[in-house]
Amino acid sequence: MYNQEIKERFLAESLGDKNENTLRAKFESIGVYEDQVGKDFAEMSVEEALSAMSEARTNTYGSAFSLLSLMRNYVKWCKDNAVFIGVNKSLVDIEIDDIDISKSLSELLFKSETELIKELRSIREFEDGYTEAVILLLGWIGIEQKDVLSIKPSDVDLQEKRVFVKKYDKFVSFSDSIAYAFSRYEKTKVGSRSSGGDSRLVYRDDSYDRFVRKYCAKGQLGKDFTPTQVKHAVNKLNLAYVQNGNEPRFTGSNVVMSGALYRVMLLEKSGVDVFSIKNKNAVLDSFLVKAKLHEVLWLYKNYKRAFSL
Repeated sequence: MYNQEIKERFLAESLGDKNENTLRAKFESIGVYEDQVGKDFAEMSVEEALSAMSEARTNTYGSAFSLLSLMRNYVKWCKDNAVFIGVNKSLVDIEIDDIDISKSLSELLFKSETELIKELRSIREFEDGYTEAVILLLGWIGIEQKDVLSIKPSDVDLQEKRVFVKKYDKFVSFSDSIAYAFSRYEKTKVGSRSSGGDSRLVYRDDSYDRFVRKYCAKGQLGKDFTPTQVKHAVNKLNLAYVQNGNEPRFTGSNVVMSGALYRVMLLEKSGVDVFSIKNKNAVLDSFLVKAKLHEVLWLYKNYKRAFSL
């Protein structure tokens, strides 16, 4: 952390213990750029400050706004406490629209369904009953990780390529490629898992009326599949992906956002002016997951920069 003593004082005096680890991590990420230019954030020009914040790898409207609020408060505190002679007070006037997170989005999001499936298959085959792969494919079409256990087998229509989502009270469509993955998952009753050179059989647990079911040893059949286990399965897949030398892209939120922004892009390509207020409902319907229009459009502008669209 650049100027660690000063930033520790700021954290202690201004924020107490609230979200201390998260805020310290943000200062650490900003510190990468501070080291490069040899300046504290509070002394930077506006252009330098924006570059510093781009190093923080924020990838949502909320996280970017949280970072901006933190750095505004830090600059104000530095000025009020005369920490530096050259505090740039104009930094407190930086707005969320000034912040560019396109670099982070280009590293973490999936540009297309084709890319998602290709990368997913690099670590998990669809033919061997890997539940986490199905969870992430549901995420791509707009079903958040917290909701996957509410989907019943009868909700998924492989012929019509759609799934009924009670939360949205409507059907959500999916592609031929995802239909294939879902069909392989439905046909796989027994899979195999390797660990330490040994291989063992796992069985799909159909004890509960759910589309997303776990695969386990026979002795574990009948035990519920919990939201914590869903999260653990996805985390395990993401870890395997990172161990292969990749960025940590396979998180539930990354995949959901990738799919949501991709749908907005398709909407715009169809001829709809997504930035016109008259098309608000069409944009939000395409994005699908709950969000405010200004957040979606802010993300989408960064998404277009990220992938040169």
